[in-house]
Amino acid sequence: KNALAIQIESENKAAIKSILENLQDAIINGSSLSKAIKAHRSFTEYEYYSLKIGEETGTLVKVAESLGKFFERKNEQRRTLITA
Repeated sequence: KNALAIQIESENKAAIKSILENLQDAIINGSSLSKAIKAHRSFTEYEYYSLKIGEETGTLVKVAESLGKFFERKNEQRRTLITA
């Protein structure tokens, strides 16, 4: 909840802010992060299942870090392709 609150505060784009607020509300109302994410079309099944497995195995922090690194590499590849 606190991590989402920080993200919401620092986000400038209204659409992303709205998604984060919806996630925060779902979590406050007792939903797990993976269930909250599944309700949004902005997230892929890969993200949902990765987070779900992380929650079930107690490795959510590691899974979130891995997803972050995955998307960093993906964005870097995209930038390289656009530049080329």
